[in-house]
Amino acid sequence: MKHFRMIFLVSLFCFLFSLCAFAAGTVSVGSVTAQKGDTVEIPVTLSGNTGFASLGIEIGYDSSVLSLTGVTEGSVGATFTKSQTLTTNPYNLGWNCTDNNTFNGTLATLTFTVLTDVAGVYPVTVSYYKGRNGSYTDGFDVNYDENFDALGLSYKSGSVTVEGSTTPTVQVNIGNQSITLVSDNDTLSGAVLVAHYDSDGRMIELRSCPAASVITPDLSAPTSGDTVTALWWHDIDSMQPLANSGTVTIP
Repeated sequence: MKHFRMIFLVSLFCFLFSLCAFAAGTVSVGSVTAQKGDTVEIPVTLSGNTGFASLGIEIGYDSSVLSLTGVTEGSVGATFTKSQTLTTNPYNLGWNCTDNNTFNGTLATLTFTVLTDVAGVYPVTVSYYKGRNGSYTDGFDVNYDENFDALGLSYKSGSVTVEGSTTPTVQVNIGNQSITLVSDNDTLSGAVLVAHYDSDGRMIELRSCPAASVITPDLSAPTSGDTVTALWWHDIDSMQPLANSGTVTIP
C-alpha cells in the first residue's frame, strides 16, 4: 500500500511539474466600451513569459463592427513583423530573436474605429499564428524558446462593448401613425411644433409641445388626405432646428 502511495505521489508530482514547465505565459487582449464613431485603443499583453525566441499571434474581429486603423509596437526588444495591410483579418503579429526574450508587458496596441451603433459585445480574439495556409502548429512552427521547445502559451481574447446610440429622439403620435424626430443635440430639450394641414395644404391647427420621448399632440381628428408635420426647434423664438422635420399623410 505504501509502495502504491509513493508511486502515486511521484506520478502526481511529475504531472504537476510538467504542467508548470509547460505553462510559459499568457497572451491577452484588452476589453473596452465605446459607441459608434469612437476610436479605441486595445492593448495586447504578454504575462508570465519565461523566454521566447519565436512569438507569433493573430488577432480576429468582425470587420463590419470594427475597422483596424493602427498598430503600435511595444518595447519588446525583438524583430517585429506584422501584416502588410491593416485590412488583413485575422491580423498577424510576430516577434523573433536568437536568445530567449523574457519581456512581459504590452506587446502592441491596436487602434480601432467603431462602425456600428448596434449594442452588443463584440469579441477581439487572439490565437497563435497559423501561417498563410493555416497549417502551422503552435509550439513547433511558432511560439518556441531558444531550444525550440514549445512555450505552451495560453490565449485570452478581449472585446469591444458597443453601447446603443444615446441620441435623443421624439416620437410624435398621430392616431395610428407616428413621426420620429432624431436630434442633432445630445439632450432632450426644446419645443416640438406639430402642424395639421388639410388636403389642399391649408393649415388647420398648430400645436407646440415641450420635447419629450413620446408626444401625443391634442389635434382634431385628421381626415383622409390631411398631412401632419412635426418640427423640433431649440425654441419657438429662434426657430433653430434640432432635427429634420417629419411629415405623415393620413390614409
